Amino acid sequence: MSKTANSATGAADTAGTADTADTADIVGATGAAGAVGTVLQIQRFSVNDGPGIRTAVFLKGCPLDCKWCHNPESKRRRPELSYAERLCIGCGRCVRVCPQGCHSMGGDTGAADAGAPGAAGMASEVGAVGVPGAAGAGATDGADGAGAADAGAPGAAGRASEVGAVGEFGAGEAGAADMAGAAGAIGASAGRHAFDRAGCVLCGRCADACVGALEMAGKNMSCREVMETVLRDKPFYDNSGGGLTLTGGEPLMQHEFSLSLLKAARAAGIGTCVETSGHAAPERLLAVAEHTDLFL
Repeated sequence: MSKTANSATGAADTAGTADTADTADIVGATGAAGAVGTVLQIQRFSVNDGPGIRTAVFLKGCPLDCKWCHNPESKRRRPELSYAERLCIGCGRCVRVCPQGCHSMGGDTGAADAGAPGAAGMASEVGAVGVPGAAGAGATDGADGAGAADAGAPGAAGRASEVGAVGEFGAGEAGAADMAGAAGAIGASAGRHAFDRAGCVLCGRCADACVGALEMAGKNMSCREVMETVLRDKPFYDNSGGGLTLTGGEPLMQHEFSLSLLKAARAAGIGTCVETSGHAAPERLLAVAEHTDLFL
């Protein structure tokens, strides 16, 4: 899979915005108005994910666990909150906005004010699941079972802890929920910022307030919301032979949502491409193939 770019919007803002009414009509005509999926990122003006100028929609969830994965934060299907302790400047904004009280500041306030991470902090960066820190090397969720089952993909027995409600930790995910290995409190040993994942409801308020250490990986979006972004660059698709590319993660993990997006794109006269490992039930692959111009 292609590595995601830092910018979620790309450089095509000059194309304007899609007409909301037109988008609603297109999506409604395909019967996909109520379709909702988990999107990691939408990358506009992509030139590496199929022919021409494209909009690449990165979907969350993958039944595989490749060591060389470019987007390890896309492995789990649900949204996640990543925390890189070495980037924390000790500003305390997360403490003020968290409704659950999961964040706290304490210990050496001078070091926190200076933004100088302690030795423990440097050794225990916690990124998105699938990229363990030095203190959490054994905590990568090898796989999310229910997600693999959704994709109809055999052989992913390790992913048995995916829960139905997007954003909740399953009972079998204690290791991934506590990647710092400090009873759920990340950063406490550094005497600076402490983060207790146990009470986190993934509202994303802390990530919105943070200057860089906290970041949400993925959010729930409707087919209409995604297509509003995709349709903004239709003139570029028309002039370059581009279009919509579904990637991830593994798009077939969310095959119903993928189908909704592909149908909506076709209805709007936009070319479609799916970047996939093919690791899914044959009937799901064939259903997607009916609305796909090119597989990568």
